[in-house]
Amino acid sequence: MTALKKYWDQKGKQPIVLVHTANEDPTRGDIRAFEGIGKILADKLGFELVIINHDMFYSDDTTYTKAKHAERLTELLQDYGPAKIVLGRYITEPEKSRLYKNGTIMIETEINEHLSGTMYDNKSLVAHHITVARLQEEGQKLREHYPHLKKPLIAVMTTSHREFDINHLPTALLRATAKEDEASIFLCSSKRTTDRHFRAAISQIRHTFDTLSRPGRITVDGYNLAAQRDGMYHDVKGYNPYIGLLDQADHIIVPDNSASLASEPFAAGKTIHFADEYATDTENKLLDKGLARMFNKSQECAVLQTRAIEPINITETIANKLLWEYRLRTALSAPRRLYHKIRGTTPIFD
Repeated sequence: MTALKKYWDQKGKQPIVLVHTANEDPTRGDIRAFEGIGKILADKLGFELVIINHDMFYSDDTTYTKAKHAERLTELLQDYGPAKIVLGRYITEPEKSRLYKNGTIMIETEINEHLSGTMYDNKSLVAHHITVARLQEEGQKLREHYPHLKKPLIAVMTTSHREFDINHLPTALLRATAKEDEASIFLCSSKRTTDRHFRAAISQIRHTFDTLSRPGRITVDGYNLAAQRDGMYHDVKGYNPYIGLLDQADHIIVPDNSASLASEPFAAGKTIHFADEYATDTENKLLDKGLARMFNKSQECAVLQTRAIEPINITETIANKLLWEYRLRTALSAPRRLYHKIRGTTPIFD
């Protein structure tokens, strides 16, 4: 038990790390990153992790003004100890003021790329909530939900509407699988994928293989997240295969406009393929490190070559830097004896 935890235990309730996601899309990469970072911080400090989502915040169907947000947050936290660390993108100024007054030491609202830029000096990789244990668990679920998927399994992740997904990707997939006796292509949408775009993309992939490939050789399936939700502030209903695909896919194809979708496959120890005609500056950083390949319909790029790598997960790196900042802030605001206890020094005066 740390000196800091002993100090707060004497005061009563266990301190918490709060992840505040009201007024935010729970499937957004930034929110999943805060959940992952919050879990690590809570474990390291011996605190409790508390996540307040949109449904919890608005459980009584009240429309809260910004001025009332702080009162609502205080009400939701009354059964917990002090929220020493608060993570969330949309935390109002009245909420911040009330939190600091009630003992909060640190509030972090930066989006994922900004956190990576300041804490890791590299915006091409970002934090997330994916762990080895969760990959294994979700991989098993994927096999149970989609037992018909053949190997090799190609996972194609999508974001917002991109003409590339409809006009170029099907041809590239056809070329890449030309020598396979059988294979599966799984189109997995994300929070930015509209229902219309998902349907158009998967329809074009199926049409391409139905007309230009031997019947039954390639299985095409997909997951339409937009059809599983009741609005942007609510999580999906039922099973989402995304993390299971990271674990089970032999090849992972990602778009060029999502740092989260590009970073998360590395936690599974796999290189990725960027579905794009030309590489961006961010993509070039990963290409130069051998962590990614370009994937398009050109002869040299319509090739799937995935390498096993040592898993990369910068979530703990960022969490450790936030932990250092939290301890420094705590030391500067703590009673003198606790300050020296944390630093391992001897006070000059009693």
